[in-house]
Amino acid sequence: MNEFLIYIFEVAICQAIFYLFYRIFLIGEIYFQKLRLYLTGSLIISFIIPLISIPVYFYKQIPLVSEQTTIYYLFSSGKLLDSDTQIWLSDIISTISICGILISLILFAIQLLKIRSTHKNLTNETEFLGIKVKNTEGTLPTFSFWNTIFFDNSVELKDFEKQEILLHEYYHITDKHSIDMVIHRMATAFLWFSPFIYWQKNALESIQEYIADSMVIKKRGGNKEAYGALIVKQFLIKIGIPIGNFFAKNKTLQRVEMMKYSGLESEAPKLKWTWVIISILFLCFSFNIKEKKRFVDSPSNQVKSTPNLSDFKIDILPAEDSIDFITYDQKGKAMVGQGNGFRYIISPVNSNEEKEFAEQIIIKLINAKSTKEDENFELDKSTMRLVNSWLTNEVSNKINFPESGLYFIKFSINHEGLLDFAEFQNIDNPELDVQLEKIISDSPRFPSQQDLKKRITLVLPVKVNLE
Repeated sequence: MNEFLIYIFEVAICQAIFYLFYRIFLIGEIYFQKLRLYLTGSLIISFIIPLISIPVYFYKQIPLVSEQTTIYYLFSSGKLLDSDTQIWLSDIISTISICGILISLILFAIQLLKIRSTHKNLTNETEFLGIKVKNTEGTLPTFSFWNTIFFDNSVELKDFEKQEILLHEYYHITDKHSIDMVIHRMATAFLWFSPFIYWQKNALESIQEYIADSMVIKKRGGNKEAYGALIVKQFLIKIGIPIGNFFAKNKTLQRVEMMKYSGLESEAPKLKWTWVIISILFLCFSFNIKEKKRFVDSPSNQVKSTPNLSDFKIDILPAEDSIDFITYDQKGKAMVGQGNGFRYIISPVNSNEEKEFAEQIIIKLINAKSTKEDENFELDKSTMRLVNSWLTNEVSNKINFPESGLYFIKFSINHEGLLDFAEFQNIDNPELDVQLEKIISDSPRFPSQQDLKKRITLVLPVKVNLE
């Protein structure tokens, strides 16, 4: 789902860039057919560009898990609490985005059904130049959609005025303007959150009207004044079905103004269209360079670039008071945290990266809440070292971690000395779970703990360093 939303946002960025180019460089041009092609074509290209993959290879060292020093704590129930607000925020954005898309698609479907119902219910039918004409009897203003003209025959018009209105809608149909409108309406459903798609749709509507007007004037001998008067006369409030091409939309003044350019359409300057091509190539490279990894052997003298648990000393002491805090001790070069009845001291901590790493460990330890029954038992120290050493070695050598980071493994050992349960606490990855389950199933029998009379649950933090 997140990949789909990222794709939609990338489409929105591409569409906005193309529209801004039109707004800045092409808005005053009068080659209407090319502008129409640009608006529809750039919208389609906006949906294609994020799908293009341009592989760029880079070299990466073979992942190695550094030697681990294990810290641990015991509890008989409960899980690590991870307050990841980013996941929560991502879920909200995803839900809102999907709901907006679904609502927009439903409204679009309702509009199409309304046109279909109108077409079916209107029985008064004629023809104009081979195009079907449905008389609306005043229920809807004049408009066209696909291969049908819906004509408001309740308005009193002279014969030549009626012919010019029908001719206007006829050119909308023969020039396939409905295809442009359907494409933009579908795009609006997916890009409902972007104001640029609405501005582009309005610009396309205006250009389509200019095209139809210029064709009518050319067909009728160039009487621009008479045709402009007809447009003003037929000015109506836009109602009904917004994906249709209405003869009388509330862009009357613009249409009359653009008539003076009818018959003067010129070729588009090559320089401007060259910039369009450059923009497309730029967007392709911006969104679609995909990194491909090629692994090489890691040199033995590789300097560590990230903190490792083996570099720190970790002390866990009883809390001195009930105040919870995490702070950095500048004098002692240590990260100190307190909570849940314990004080945690990690040293030496010098760099900002080490501070963040140490703080993350302390937060994990504080968030792991122990119960009172946990205080009544302890695991034999030699057995604990043996179990943790064995599991650390197995995890380090047999699990293919996807990325560097701190992984917490919760596992249980019963009173017979058998590992009978294990799971990752802070990552949901089925492949890692299968690998961990295989390790547990092949585990040996450790010294039994008959005095405990219960299963012991441990958490093993493992710092993975992929170099």
